[in-house]
Amino acid sequence: MLAILCKLRLMRSDFNNLNIKFIFLIYYI
Repeated sequence: MLAILCKLRLMRSDFNNLNIKFIFLIYYI
């Protein structure tokens, strides 16, 4: 159970990083 929650948290942080990268790309274009 805890491992699954940790995995979900890691996935969420990866999605947040992707969103930040996309925002930076949009600003640079």
